[in-house]
Amino acid sequence: MIQYNRPPLLYHVLFWLGILLYMMLTSSSTANEGFRQIFETYATIVFIQIIVTYTTIEFLIPNYFNRGRKFTFCLLIVLLIFAGFAIYSTLRINYLEVRYHNYYQVRMTEYIKLGFWERFQDMRVVLSKGITYLTPVSFLLLMGYYRNQREYLELKEQKKTAELSALKSQLNPHFLFNTLNNLYALSIKKSDRTPEVISKLSEILDYMLYGCNDKYVSLDKEVELIENYIDLEKIRYGDRASVSLQTDVQQEVKIAPLILLSFVENAFKHGVSQEINTATIDIDLKADSKQIRFSITNSIPIAESLAVADGNSIGLKNVRKQLELIYGNSFLLETNRTQDTYSAQLDVTMV
Repeated sequence: MIQYNRPPLLYHVLFWLGILLYMMLTSSSTANEGFRQIFETYATIVFIQIIVTYTTIEFLIPNYFNRGRKFTFCLLIVLLIFAGFAIYSTLRINYLEVRYHNYYQVRMTEYIKLGFWERFQDMRVVLSKGITYLTPVSFLLLMGYYRNQREYLELKEQKKTAELSALKSQLNPHFLFNTLNNLYALSIKKSDRTPEVISKLSEILDYMLYGCNDKYVSLDKEVELIENYIDLEKIRYGDRASVSLQTDVQQEVKIAPLILLSFVENAFKHGVSQEINTATIDIDLKADSKQIRFSITNSIPIAESLAVADGNSIGLKNVRKQLELIYGNSFLLETNRTQDTYSAQLDVTMV
């Protein structure tokens, strides 16, 4: 199916003026003739092109080609070319060749002697004119296709941005809910560490509200966010959580915001919250100019169900969706579950 979105009238006027000007400036056969002859000669051709072009675009394509009637469409195109040639020949015989008889007498002595119907017998001339008539159709369709593709890409980017915003809105409340639970538990115990939690929570909220609104953020900032989150969770769980965080970031790199935090959240939620003994979480992060490699492993409590521990949580589904939207094929996410542990490894190739 060929789709043609009609541009503004001014666009069409400028297009046809450009076609006429191009023909006049690149003309060789009438280069030494007067301006009026050059103008009227090519204005006649452009007039036929306009008829053929809009008949094709506005009538033949939507009513025949787009409805699968390809043979009828081709037949009507041929008839349209002959009709265009007939109009052109009529205008040429009755006006151009009469007004500029001396020019045609010298340049086309034999051709101007041919009658109206005799000129249809030279199919080379008819086909040549047909190509000339149909050329603007191709230009307009190509420009329309380019415009449609540009609009499609803009809409696709807007859709991607909207999806990312929706996914982030699902992550942020989940994170805030967990953190506020930490603060609530400490306030109930009247713990001296409550101010520390408030301070770290303030830093986290400041980053999430103002520091991670871009598509990519500094990896160092994400690491700082994870460290604050881990500190808050350690305050909540105490000796029940043994967390190891190893980082090796060789230079400044950027990453999509909140991606890594989601894995840490998931590890605490499914690896620590239901553990009655000591749960372990091991995090390793390496990054250079070519790749970010993040791995996390958490122990699995006996009470944890296979479905949740196997990576089917909403949080990890959202993370994978975000990665697909932002990185496309430039990432690899692998998860693995054993009897006692659940691990995830994320490799992001820098592009």
